[in-house]
Amino acid sequence: MSFSINTNVTALNVLFNLQNNQTKMSNVSNQLSSGYKINSAADDAAGLAIANKMNNQVTGLNQAGQNAQDGLSMLQTMEGGISSIQSMLGRMRQLAIESSNGTETGSDRTQIVTELQQLRSEISRTATTTQFNTQTLLTGLAGASGKIQFQVGANKGQRITLAAANANLRATALGITGSGVTALGASGLSGIAQASALIGVLDKALSNVSQFRANVGAVEDRLNFAVTNLGTESNNLSTAQSRIMDTNMASAMTNFTKSQILVNAGISMLAQANQMPGMVLKLLG
Repeated sequence: MSFSINTNVTALNVLFNLQNNQTKMSNVSNQLSSGYKINSAADDAAGLAIANKMNNQVTGLNQAGQNAQDGLSMLQTMEGGISSIQSMLGRMRQLAIESSNGTETGSDRTQIVTELQQLRSEISRTATTTQFNTQTLLTGLAGASGKIQFQVGANKGQRITLAAANANLRATALGITGSGVTALGASGLSGIAQASALIGVLDKALSNVSQFRANVGAVEDRLNFAVTNLGTESNNLSTAQSRIMDTNMASAMTNFTKSQILVNAGISMLAQANQMPGMVLKLLG
């Protein structure tokens, strides 16, 4: 073994290894304290870029899931109003059939007309008060486009559309006029004829309302499937992101302990290496 007084090569080597081990211990400490194995681009630039893209996608998927849930709530509110209107139309049809029977007296028809007018008013009230987030749902919500779109994906164009969504379910819009109902109160064959005419109007209204409800129900089903799918996709992507970003605590703790031992040993060895030039001087003396 050669000895040098001017340059302590052994001490320099020990110091180099000590600094490397201190850097490793510091990096592992950051991983343990933050829970992430990538804390800066210097740790893994490609991994960080991929993880950030995944995080943006997960955030988008979670918001899309919330959008789908909100859409479901809206359509459920809409369907509740439609169901009530359907029931009232069914009752009106029953009364119209009753009124068309020749056994009914003028007094009977007057009472029937009174109930029909109340039902007609309630249909319009239900249509105008069925709301979600201040939007009235059953009086032509979709406007000229006739569509309501729900953004149910993390990317552009991933939508579910409720077509023919501009249905107006107020009584007048359904063809049920006040005069048409009042005419049932006429006596004799005239009243019976008016009742038969109203049955035809109600049949058409029920058909239109049933078709609209079917459209709403079909989109509800799609949104339910979308919610489930978005949740699964978000979970899978979060798991993949975790594999890239999250610290393996057991492995990191093992590496930290190893680095700590090497640092402590390096400090001890550096102290001894620094004494070597003095030992050479003693030999020379």
